[in-house]
Amino acid sequence: MKISRGIYKNIEVSIPQSAKPVKSIVLNSLFSSIFERIPNSSCLDLFCGSGILGLTSLSLKAKFCQFVDIDNQATELVKLAIHNIKAQDFTSVTRSSAIAFIENTNDKFDIIFLDPPYNLPVTHVFKTINTMANENCLLVYLSDSEKEIPEIDGFTFIKEKSFGKTKILYFEFRNDSLK
Repeated sequence: MKISRGIYKNIEVSIPQSAKPVKSIVLNSLFSSIFERIPNSSCLDLFCGSGILGLTSLSLKAKFCQFVDIDNQATELVKLAIHNIKAQDFTSVTRSSAIAFIENTNDKFDIIFLDPPYNLPVTHVFKTINTMANENCLLVYLSDSEKEIPEIDGFTFIKEKSFGKTKILYFEFRNDSLK
């Protein structure tokens, strides 16, 4: 898989055995929808797998990206990709479950990518992820196209796009939605 746009365009990214590759049509649609929000943003790639979502954000001039995955091979491959693009100064890679990371960080993000395995229940993440959201944070959730739109505490659903078995759901954080 290659980074498809930005300053790191055509850089090869390895896919760990535990991850499903995101199809290029999905990536192109996703980043066409949000590219104007990326420059100078702080991003979280939760369930990062290959890290393609966060790496593409860095390629489009995000100022920082935090990568999180529980799989050791995934985090090692993301570290290698970061080394290859010389982005160590504006990235961090954490090997952790999503919920443990959320519970143990005070970091806040402008864009959160959520791309868990389709068969993994993530309702516990939906209840706590708002603790990491900056005002107007955009949450981009890749899910199985057959799943219903979830309720995510503190976030308002904006739109969805479907591509075969994959659905991209966009949500925006609203402080007043927690009151």
